[in-house]
Amino acid sequence: MIHNIEVNPGQGGKLVRAAGTYAKILKEPTSRYCLIKMPSGAEKLIDSRCRATIGMVSNPSHGARKLKKAGQSRWLG
Repeated sequence: MIHNIEVNPGQGGKLVRAAGTYAKILKEPTSRYCLIKMPSGAEKLIDSRCRATIGMVSNPSHGARKLKKAGQSRWLG
């Protein structure tokens, strides 16, 4: 499980940064690219020189929160 994945080496983390998300490494980097399974289910080839953080982003219950009234969703924008 990894998160905060770079798209280009040295660019900084761009992918899988939302609360409670993670990606899986499907294929170890034998050549220049590594196969990653994104939270959406899509598989993506990422350069093996790109950095990522090991683990899952905290607060997995963020999406399970219930809004009490219509005004609360307005306050969130």
